[in-house]
Amino acid sequence: MSPSLSFVVFICLALSVALAAATTPQPKVYRDKGHFYGPNMTLPKGFTNMGSVNVEGYGEVYICSPTPGNVVMGPGGFTLYGGGRVYFCKGPSGGFEDPYMYWDTNLANNYFAYTIDVSNVPCKCNAAMYWVNMPGYEGTNPTPGPGGDWYCDANFVNDNWCPEYDTFEGNAESMGVAIHTCDYVPPNDYSRCDRGGCGTNACTGIAGQYGRGRPLTPMHPTISRMLSS
Repeated sequence: MSPSLSFVVFICLALSVALAAATTPQPKVYRDKGHFYGPNMTLPKGFTNMGSVNVEGYGEVYICSPTPGNVVMGPGGFTLYGGGRVYFCKGPSGGFEDPYMYWDTNLANNYFAYTIDVSNVPCKCNAAMYWVNMPGYEGTNPTPGPGGDWYCDANFVNDNWCPEYDTFEGNAESMGVAIHTCDYVPPNDYSRCDRGGCGTNACTGIAGQYGRGRPLTPMHPTISRMLSS
């Protein structure tokens, strides 16, 4: 598995990353097999550049989203509402034309840390912050998949396999982490992946420690990972 992965954030209700804040609920979007639809049930035609954030030790990274009505930028971060998704991009992307538009970074022997607020994400909703090895490939060429955005993950969403590293999946009541490996087909493809992954969650890993009124609260936890080669 390549150590250079792209960062994705998905949410079913409301999540704040870093210092972002907002007060007005945004429109819902709908999800089917990993594809995102607007109120008229159409696939997104492209990205909207929402602005940028500074990643310490790297520099400026752009926030691009196929659901711009569900993203509110704030100082040093953003708030994501109601089924939306954002990607970290290399530039202010406004379309799906370039399969290499996503920001990828070498995770080997590096830290990646972020601060989140999932206090408004209730039970049964999943706020997910994870890395995937985009773009998806078919043979030797990148493939956009049915969603058109080159997305891939370890559960064959968008009909594309690729390795996935879940640094946070959870809500105000619980959370989990997992890494998913895949069968590599040189030079860039994957034939299948470990859908379940290898991971743990707050119930088994830190029982009684995470949640409302507990030592680790869903309000502004800082998530840090040490990633080795």
